[in-house]
Amino acid sequence: MAAIFWKSAVSDNWNVAADWSAGAVPTSADDVTIAAPGSYTVTISAPDEASALTFDALQGALQENSGSLTVADALTVSSGLVSLNEANTIGVVIINGGTLAFGNSRALGAGTLDLSGAELLATANETLSNVLVLSESSTIAAEHGTTLTEKSPGTSVAAGSTLNIGALGQDGTIVWDAAPSTSSPFTAITVQAGTLKGEAGALFFLFADSPIMVAAGATLDLAGNSLVSTDLTGAGSVIDSGAAETWVLDAANFSGAISGALSLAFEGEASLSGLEDNTGGATLDGSAIVANTGTYDIVANANISGAPVSSFINNGLFEKTGGSVSDVTTNFINGGALNVLSGSVKFSGGFTNHGVIHGLVTQSGGVTTISAAVPSDFNGDGLSDILWQNASGQASIWEMNANALIGGGGSAPTPDQAGPRSVAAISTATGTPTSVAEHE
Repeated sequence: MAAIFWKSAVSDNWNVAADWSAGAVPTSADDVTIAAPGSYTVTISAPDEASALTFDALQGALQENSGSLTVADALTVSSGLVSLNEANTIGVVIINGGTLAFGNSRALGAGTLDLSGAELLATANETLSNVLVLSESSTIAAEHGTTLTEKSPGTSVAAGSTLNIGALGQDGTIVWDAAPSTSSPFTAITVQAGTLKGEAGALFFLFADSPIMVAAGATLDLAGNSLVSTDLTGAGSVIDSGAAETWVLDAANFSGAISGALSLAFEGEASLSGLEDNTGGATLDGSAIVANTGTYDIVANANISGAPVSSFINNGLFEKTGGSVSDVTTNFINGGALNVLSGSVKFSGGFTNHGVIHGLVTQSGGVTTISAAVPSDFNGDGLSDILWQNASGQASIWEMNANALIGGGGSAPTPDQAGPRSVAAISTATGTPTSVAEHE
């Protein structure tokens, strides 16, 4: 078995014998290394072969155009760029530096893919079915507009590993559909760009008990997966496009958006400064504290559950924009704005207000209820009233739960008005203005 090297930093075709140290094109019996310093491209345009192939040219590239590779043992990428686009026969693939890009589902052969501190990049819509071994800080990405489905029959993760999804300019979608396997938790999972989408419960098995960061502009789609994480940080988007599920968080410091049919379970301190309009509500376990400085929107009949020893502290905007009744059983402290536009919110775990409330406030049996305000409700009884004004400028209120006008104080006269008229007539059924009626 001979060791053959690419001699110099020149761009040329693999099949040019003069470019190799042996003065001959490598064969299946040769261990081949391409590591000459400099910026150049080695092009594969015909079926080529080697016993083993190592690419370690920091500024170089190995580009597969129309030819294919047969490597009986290992293809090792240690630096630079290797781009494979044909159906190849390769024993195992080891990526411990640089980038391996592929645009064909058979480009990596059928063996194990060992990704260690490097990048695997899909350049077309592809499915990866190789057994996957992850270690160190590794990146899996897809080019813009493409989708890579990771469907490994078994994925193992070395202790202390970090998984990065996407990279600058590589903002395609990674669908994680790997079959569950026993693995160590990731030290961290970073969605740097594009979208990470879960399938078939794979996120729960492989990403459990890991801290997750979703960068601004990136998206994590749970897609019907439940998840348990030690932390959530970043400023991107978290969505659940699938069935309703729960995400358990030990901690969070998140300034992005959380939406979809997702329930949040907080087990420690959480700081939210973005937009939360997930429809599954929230649970505060034990003495957990959730502090909102962004917008927290209860968009349906969702609840915020927890013992009174837990606390939800609002110093931003807390609002209810959908549904009828929601119940907050944790201690609630409002230091920002509380706005109820639809239905009502019951605060049965304790309520302290230091901020602004937009809504009708009632208290009974230690429970504070804030309901959506009724238009033209002058006496706060939940019914719309009518304000009358006559030609002399006197104004009176007709309460809808009474049979007589009250008031009669003076106000500026209305020009060209001969008799009393209603200046505010609101339908109690719809809460919308009706026609203004004049009365002699």
